[in-house]
Amino acid sequence: MGRGGRARAPSLLLPPLPPPHLYLTAQVALNWCLCKGTLPIPGAKNARQAAEAAGALGWRLDPGEVAELDGLSAKISPGLGFPTETW
Repeated sequence: MGRGGRARAPSLLLPPLPPPHLYLTAQVALNWCLCKGTLPIPGAKNARQAAEAAGALGWRLDPGEVAELDGLSAKISPGLGFPTETW
C-alpha cells in the first residue's frame, strides 16, 4: 500500500496487529502511550500528518496488546533512538 495507507506496515519494534486493527504503526504507538496514561504530543508538518495522528484517537488497544507492546519496549536499550535524559 502507498504512503499514508492503512496497511499493517512491517516494523522492527511494533509487530502488525491482527484484524480488526488496520492502523498505521505511528497510530498504534500513540494509542499505546494513551493506554499507558501519558499524553503524547505528536508533531505534524501538514494536514495529512495531523489527520494520521488523530487516527490514534477513538479506539483503544486491548490489555493483551498493551502488555505485548510493554514486553517489546522492555527489550529496547534506554539509549536507543532519541537522546534520553538521565537525571
